[in-house]
Amino acid sequence: MKHLLTAFIMSVFLAACVSAPYQLSSTPTPDDYEELGQAECGSCAFVLFDVIPISHAGNVQDAYTCAVKAKDGDDLARPVVKTKWYWTPVGLVLCIDVAGEVIKKR
Repeated sequence: MKHLLTAFIMSVFLAACVSAPYQLSSTPTPDDYEELGQAECGSCAFVLFDVIPISHAGNVQDAYTCAVKAKDGDDLARPVVKTKWYWTPVGLVLCIDVAGEVIKKR
């Protein structure tokens, strides 16, 4: 019984939540832009003891910028965002992945 309780407690602490990917926009690529290909990038933030932010909260913008720069583009068409949360005994880790079609003005 003790091992079962320990396993349950460890699974709660090490559990992770993942959101279903969601698309922010479905508008077509404007005619004056060219598509450079798909890119994906992610960024994570850590919150110590669930109250003290250790890394900055701008990780959505970081992931978006990283995805655009991966193909040397100007913007993302049809961006998709996925979030993941990880609980640890010392805090919370939030990771965000941004993907989409990188576009560049002609």
